[in-house]
Amino acid sequence: MTPQQKRRQREAAPAKARPRSEGKSGHLSPAERFYRTVGISTHFLPSAHGESLLDASDLVARAGFGGFELVPADFQGVIGSPTTIRNVGLWPRTFSQRERARLRDALACFRTVTIHAPHLGVNIASINPGWRAESRRQYFECLELALDLGVSTVTFHHGGQTQGFIAPEQEVTDHCIAFAREATAFARKHGLTLGYEVGSFRIIDASIRACRSRRFGVNLDMGHAVMGGLAPEEWVKRLPGKTVEVHVNSVTKDWSGFIEHQPLDRNNVIDYGAVFAALLAEGFRGPYIFELRGLDIPDTIDICSRARETLTKLIDSLTR
Repeated sequence: MTPQQKRRQREAAPAKARPRSEGKSGHLSPAERFYRTVGISTHFLPSAHGESLLDASDLVARAGFGGFELVPADFQGVIGSPTTIRNVGLWPRTFSQRERARLRDALACFRTVTIHAPHLGVNIASINPGWRAESRRQYFECLELALDLGVSTVTFHHGGQTQGFIAPEQEVTDHCIAFAREATAFARKHGLTLGYEVGSFRIIDASIRACRSRRFGVNLDMGHAVMGGLAPEEWVKRLPGKTVEVHVNSVTKDWSGFIEHQPLDRNNVIDYGAVFAALLAEGFRGPYIFELRGLDIPDTIDICSRARETLTKLIDSLTR
C-alpha cells in the first residue's frame, strides 16, 4: 500500500460519534442500523493502484463499513483517462470454488453483502435471441455465485431496446417479465430476494405484478429515479413494500444536464429527507449501498464515510 493510500485510509476512518440506540433490549435505532450496515459497491472501487477484490473488501471493512456490494465483473469501470480503470471484481466462469470459498470467508466480516449483476454488454430483452440467452446466462451465474458466497439479495438491470432496431414496448416488457418469473422461481427454492434496479417504472411494475412474490421487487437507485422523472420517494409510495435494496446516489444538475454518483454534498436534485421519510414509513431496514464515485479506492471510502455521517444524522433527526 502506498503512503497516499495509507493516509487516505486513516482519513476515511469513521468518526467516534454515533447516533443514539434505543431500548433496553439492545434494538438498534434506524440511524444506528443505517450507520452499521450501509455499504459500498465494487462498481465504485477502481483498481487504480493494482488492488484486488480482497484488498478492496479489506479496506472497506477497515473503514468501519458493515455492508459490501459485489458486481461480478472484471471488465467494468467508471473513471480513468486516457482509458477506463477496471473496478475490482471477478468473472464467475473463471472464479473457482476455492476462490469462492476464500472470498466468502473474507466477506464474513460484513453484516450485509449483496450482489448487483453487471450491465455492460447485457440485455435480457435484446431482439437478438443469442444475446438475450447469453445475458440470461450471466444473470443466472450471479444467482449461483450468490449461493456459493452466502448472499441473499441479488439485483439486476431490466432489459431494453436493442440499438439499431425498435421493438414493440410490450415485447421488451414480456422478455423482462419472463426472466423475472424464472429468477423468482429460483429465488423461492433457495431463499433469495431479487429485484430490478430503477429504470422503466412500467416494466418494473409489470414484472412485480407478474411475479406476485415477496421475493421480487425493486432496487431503488435514488439517482436513476430522479433522473428518470419520478422522485425516489414516489417509487417507494407507488410500489409499497417492494423495495428490496437502495442504491444511495447523489446527483448534480447544471446547464449540461445530470451528473450522477457525485459526493453527497454536491447533490442538488435528490430530497434525501423525503426519500428516507418514505422508506422509514414503510419499515425498510436495508440493505443500503453507496454508489458514490472517487478517484481511487481510498478516495471513494472517504467520500462514502462523509456521506454516512451526514445521512445518519438526517435519519436520526427524522426518527426523534
